[in-house]
Amino acid sequence: MLGKWFNRKATAAAPSASDKQAMLADAVAERRKHVPLAGAQVAAKEVLNRAMDGSRDERGVHVETLFMALGALAGFACQMSVRAVAAQENRAPAFTIATTIDGQNRFFGDALNAPLAEEQYSVWSLAAAGVQTAGGTLPDLHEIFGHVAATVGTPAFGRPRFPDGTGTNEVPETIIASMWPSLLPMLQQFCGAPPEWPIACGIAIQEAIALAGGAIAPGTACQIAMETAVAMSKIDPAEVGVIAG
Repeated sequence: MLGKWFNRKATAAAPSASDKQAMLADAVAERRKHVPLAGAQVAAKEVLNRAMDGSRDERGVHVETLFMALGALAGFACQMSVRAVAAQENRAPAFTIATTIDGQNRFFGDALNAPLAEEQYSVWSLAAAGVQTAGGTLPDLHEIFGHVAATVGTPAFGRPRFPDGTGTNEVPETIIASMWPSLLPMLQQFCGAPPEWPIACGIAIQEAIALAGGAIAPGTACQIAMETAVAMSKIDPAEVGVIAG
């Protein structure tokens, strides 16, 4: 299953695709003068396309895997954007670090919660808007945060709760490890600054909810994405082979 998450990377590395991406980046830079989030919007389409590619099986896109993948990328993007801004400002990121019994670090704090669930264009705000547009019922965000906090240090951490009879064999950490290295350069190219990285992923979740139609209830899709996002915003980048800035 791991190999399929690399397919998009190989395609994007082709010279013709690289040239097209460079031209698009130039167009986005010009459009950003009038539409501040133009780059995040373009990046969101690429995030969604890559996640859909990795979520395909013999019957098409597996929706539970798709929303788990998008949530994993969105949550991890929150942490990595906070780290990138701190590095630009030559300071340490404002995290509270908790170490589990088995020695794994987990990151907490307002700096993470802001892009995740508190800002105007937070992952939650964008995903929730997608649910409301689709006529769905919003999940309980406080309950999601409470559930994730309660699973820290247990095997259930990072594993979203799926409706009965559904699920996926993929795990969020594997998705991040295989997708983030190729996704980051694209986000850097199109987004105006690191804080737009999670915005792009949030827009991708919003667009995926619209595309899913009746394949999954909008609120369920949002819950899967947000439970994964909250958890993956807290993991140690070293666990997924990413060098923290």
